[in-house]
Amino acid sequence: MRDIILRVAEETSRSGDHESTVLALEGALQRTPDDEEIVGYLSDVLSALGCRSHAEQIKRKLRREESW
Repeated sequence: MRDIILRVAEETSRSGDHESTVLALEGALQRTPDDEEIVGYLSDVLSALGCRSHAEQIKRKLRREESW
């Protein structure tokens, strides 16, 4: 399931549908909150969209292992 979500996120990001990319990655984090690759990808997408504070919040959650 994780690989499928990552492929969907990559495709939606490539097509410019960043909202769907964020939604897919946030959904993935609800299933696997300690997945550093997904956190990093989501953080990068959010930063590129200008949502740096949200990106930092996500990284902090991973470091503290908070639930989503």
